[in-house]
Amino acid sequence: MAWEGKETQRTRRGKERKEKRIGRRSGTEGKEMKEKRMGRRSGQKERNEGEEERKEEWTEAKERRR
Repeated sequence: MAWEGKETQRTRRGKERKEKRIGRRSGTEGKEMKEKRMGRRSGQKERNEGEEERKEEWTEAKERRR
């Protein structure tokens, strides 16, 4: 058949929909969805921790430059 390798719009859309339902496109995606349901606070906490680490790294780098 001529369109053997070509995915039609329809099949692609179906796949995307299925992936959304599973919620597992990447390994952590399902976990993220769960956290969202639990409340945004858990995600916020993690973000703040990451921010601290970044600040520390930045200050260390700044000191090294001196």
